[in-house]
Amino acid sequence: METFLKDCSLFNALEIGTGIGNFTEVLVQNAKNIEKITSIDLRILVKDELKQKLKDKNVVFLEMDGGSLDFKDNTFDTVCLSNTLHEIENLDAFFKEVKRVLKPNGKLILNEMVRDNLSDRQKSHMYIHHLAAYMDTIRKTRYHGETFTKKEMFDILKKYNFINESYKEYQTHEMQLKDSDLDEENKYLEQVYKSFYKRIEEIEDLDIKKKCIDEIKRVSELTKGKGFFLATSYICKFGL
Repeated sequence: METFLKDCSLFNALEIGTGIGNFTEVLVQNAKNIEKITSIDLRILVKDELKQKLKDKNVVFLEMDGGSLDFKDNTFDTVCLSNTLHEIENLDAFFKEVKRVLKPNGKLILNEMVRDNLSDRQKSHMYIHHLAAYMDTIRKTRYHGETFTKKEMFDILKKYNFINESYKEYQTHEMQLKDSDLDEENKYLEQVYKSFYKRIEEIEDLDIKKKCIDEIKRVSELTKGKGFFLATSYICKFGL
């Protein structure tokens, strides 16, 4: 991913879906010709230390809905998304806004994990991610869909008239084999499920709590002893 980004010029960029700021930092460290990055999310969860570090690199954080952007037309040279595509409920409204704020000949940088062609160890990541999506959905905390296949992902961008200029696959099973430790991975999985059980303690609706418990048990059985690798991802550059 980092090598791919070294050939990407951002200029004035908008990042939608800040999260905890991991991808923001990767962009700052690797992309070319950065004038400014405006990073938005419904809630900014970036730690103060990283926020200050990125502020010094001309990164601005704003709380804003990606489906209703408070920017003028033709504002940005580049829009960046990282593992955000599957969390967008209304794709029509979202991409209408993205295209509105992009300058003519603007670029879209997309980083997204996929759910197809995964090894058993990688499927652990997928199952856990989908478990989180299920719990977000049933608790109605936010929209969180399951991840797409590679084809579904590219078809979505094609539907909105984005042209695939280049992409790179990374985090494949083979790339993660070196220095892997199955026992440590399984210990990590145990900790993940403990955190899920901890998360549902605050749920007052007993029916929802039971459904969450049942789903955690189901997913933990699916991944039992399988280990944990990150799901394969794609970093892509699209034009209009």
